[in-house]
Amino acid sequence: LGTKKMNVWAKDAEFDVTLEAVTDGAPMPTVTSAKLTENEPDFEFDFSYTQDQIGTYVYQVTETAGENSAITYDPTVYTVTVVVGNSGTAVLDVDCTVTDQDGNPVNAADLDFENTYTAKGETKVEGTKKMNVWAKDAEFDVTLEAVTPGAPMPDITSAKLTESKP
Repeated sequence: LGTKKMNVWAKDAEFDVTLEAVTDGAPMPTVTSAKLTENEPDFEFDFSYTQDQIGTYVYQVTETAGENSAITYDPTVYTVTVVVGNSGTAVLDVDCTVTDQDGNPVNAADLDFENTYTAKGETKVEGTKKMNVWAKDAEFDVTLEAVTPGAPMPDITSAKLTESKP
């Protein structure tokens, strides 16, 4: 089981998580991919084995990087190793271990993919001082002030207007 984590969800953002076999011929779950959204950020792959499938199987779980340049995609590759054994009871012994790409152990319920969303936008405020006749050496100060507390402000928030730079 895993979860998609984001600092802020981009509008209509979707993320694909995929389970692939590393071991040739490894039994695969019925569902091997998940599309994660803000409303459905969790995924789960259910494994099932039979007595004919005793052995060790290695899988990888990854997030497919998308094309939204405002999103930093998580490059984490989780390696899932499943050892299927038969102890002679009616239930197979199935042991699952998960590591990240650095070999660090990860809880099988914590396969999290974390992304960041950093959108930027720009705008420009322009104007021109108009006078029917400019008085000699006339100057006017114009200032941009935030009405909303904490609003982002440009580096330059004031200007001096003259006849040569109206």
